[in-house]
Amino acid sequence: MSTTHSSSDSTRLFAVLESAAWLYSARIVEVLVRVVYVIVLARFLGSADYGLFSYGQSFYLSLLIFGSLGGNVMLAQAASRGSSELSQMMKQTLALRLVVVTLTICIFLCSIWGLHDSWRVRTILGVLSFALIGRGLYFWSHEVFIVVGRSRVVLLLNLFWRPVELGLVICLLLGGAGLFMVAITHSLIWCAEAALALMLIQRIPLPIHPLWNLRPLAMLFRRGLPLGLLSGITNFLMIGPLLFYPHLASNPEGLGQLAVVLNALFVFSSIGWSIGFAALPALSREQEFGTFTKRYAELVSKVGWLLGIVLTVFWMEFGPMVILYLLGPDYVMAGDLMGLTMVALAPLIWGATLSHVLLARNYHLTALVCALAGAGGVSVAAFLLIPAYGVFGGVVALLLGVFLWTIAIIGVLLRTGCLNVYKTMLRPACVAISVVVGYGLLNESYPIISLCVAMLILMVTTVAFGVFSREERLWLIKRLSTKCLDEKGREV
Repeated sequence: MSTTHSSSDSTRLFAVLESAAWLYSARIVEVLVRVVYVIVLARFLGSADYGLFSYGQSFYLSLLIFGSLGGNVMLAQAASRGSSELSQMMKQTLALRLVVVTLTICIFLCSIWGLHDSWRVRTILGVLSFALIGRGLYFWSHEVFIVVGRSRVVLLLNLFWRPVELGLVICLLLGGAGLFMVAITHSLIWCAEAALALMLIQRIPLPIHPLWNLRPLAMLFRRGLPLGLLSGITNFLMIGPLLFYPHLASNPEGLGQLAVVLNALFVFSSIGWSIGFAALPALSREQEFGTFTKRYAELVSKVGWLLGIVLTVFWMEFGPMVILYLLGPDYVMAGDLMGLTMVALAPLIWGATLSHVLLARNYHLTALVCALAGAGGVSVAAFLLIPAYGVFGGVVALLLGVFLWTIAIIGVLLRTGCLNVYKTMLRPACVAISVVVGYGLLNESYPIISLCVAMLILMVTTVAFGVFSREERLWLIKRLSTKCLDEKGREV
């Protein structure tokens, strides 16, 4: 019986990783195009205008993510109860999303009118408000594709639309256009992408249309409000310093520097969100904290440690050189701060992946309290540090908030018995400390050699401390070399 359960857990875990691979492949496409996009905008627009564009995006996304009202969680839980429940939930969440997007646009426009006196800033942000329509509906489509097992559609959409947007922006900038035309293009592209995604969703063999029934919508809103708050506050952890900076700092050029390092962190932390989103349907099907949930939590914790330490050391070594080469001398400060910013990567991956365990178990209030702890840390630190230290203060505020959020989540999971401190935290921590010490001792005298030594220490200590068990190594090798079978021997 235990063998059957183990096989079933392995099958589900592999399905999660496969879905996450599609989502992260879509993210990689977005990342690669985004890197070029950032380089083009930063070079053509300059630090001040690029900072304004990033600020506008972060501002409307923070409202939009709050307005999602936890649609991905409700859809995943409905999918675990059958196709009829899923179909009904899709209709209700689509209607609710249309209402919320309309309200969000009104809130966004009122906010920019009250917070900014400059007509140029108001105009640019007003144009970006139209992207709320496209992104709001596209995010809903994204959630539907994941729960119905068609994550690859997200990749195909990114493969088409992200290069199209980049190509149009490059043509406009080469033709002498400025930030205003870039904002218009950005908004129109997202509206067109949402329209195509909605057309593709109609091919799903389930009836999908908005269900305009006031009482179910009100119930759904009350149920989704804590989830919306959670999504908005979690997003605020990463963009909070960017939102505070224009109102607290005296140097407007620093906004572009901060936008660069936060964009880089967002890019690499996306793997955590991809795994979390992909795992949510499978986590929701399991009763309480079962073996699959524990296995998932342990594996993603170890991956977070190792990936975080590798990228932190890499950016400490090459960050200044890469940023100087790609963006030019105006962004030297961003390159110097890249290594410090990447220290937040491991806790971000933990938080992104492990928070979905709480959501799957309906620990919504607990997850919200954890996020509030992190958001409070970011806010207090930003108000204290940004006026005195500028961009550096913004990065430190980010680190403090992310660590508080993740420590709170890990504390909750330790109390439930879902995590083993020794296996998932202490062993990888010993590896991380060994890598950092080895790199730090040699870096000043032998920069490149120190990086090679650090990677060698990483490989040796991962094996020596037994970070991955023999069972995990054999399971991974088997899954990568053979087809995925369910417990009855059929291909999945």
